[in-house]
Amino acid sequence: MIPCGDGLAVSRAVSAGDLRQLLHGIRVERCAHSWRNFDPDGSLEQLQAWENRLRPTTIFFYYGAPEGADAAAAPRLAAAATVADVIRREFPHAGFPVLARCYVMPDFRSQGLYQRIVHHRLEFCRTRFAGELKAIHLGTQDERVARTVTRGEPRFVQLGSEVVQAGDEACLVRAFLHLTPGYLASITSSLQGDDPPPPVRQLVQSFSQMLDGAPGDHALSLRERFASAQSTGWFAHHDPSSIEQLLTLCRAIPLLGFR
Repeated sequence: MIPCGDGLAVSRAVSAGDLRQLLHGIRVERCAHSWRNFDPDGSLEQLQAWENRLRPTTIFFYYGAPEGADAAAAPRLAAAATVADVIRREFPHAGFPVLARCYVMPDFRSQGLYQRIVHHRLEFCRTRFAGELKAIHLGTQDERVARTVTRGEPRFVQLGSEVVQAGDEACLVRAFLHLTPGYLASITSSLQGDDPPPPVRQLVQSFSQMLDGAPGDHALSLRERFASAQSTGWFAHHDPSSIEQLLTLCRAIPLLGFR
């Protein structure tokens, strides 16, 4: 196990007993977690193979002591989470990883653990993708998680909503995105210039509303206003590729309205 701050350690390995407890907890809780679709008595090797059939994925297991535990007690499994290299295997653009599959064990909740797990995975993405990193996606139906990622640093903004099949339930999940400064600058530069036509100004407004954290399905507005801006000929002299990549990501998630 490798320390990752504040008494938390991370490993790529997990005991069979800890994994069984984790997977059965996910199944019983009836949460919007895709591992509800996996055999709760499966092995780590089977789970890794199952994940990697969908997309290249790294699985992390976090260990620590819950609040009030004896300082000499052995670390316990506190949470599990993954980083997927892409939203789906056939996605054509590099640098858009996904923070996915996070589950915090009941004894470790309400202790600020989720934010530390987000930060660990963000650092992993920065190291893994380096200069190619453009934006990081995550989805959640948990309002506490949504508050954590939209109010903290680094900050995520809401794109829209998606439907996730978890066991026998279809769950509505809010989709968020963290844009790196370089990627955001490339979008901004494509919208800058003298005397932009009204559709381009409206597209700038849509991006501003999304970045300001306004509620709503911003990706749908971006798609509609981007199409209008294209019809003006603006992008004959401004590179639209960063915006096109973002809309391709929205279709691949897929966000509601993008099917």
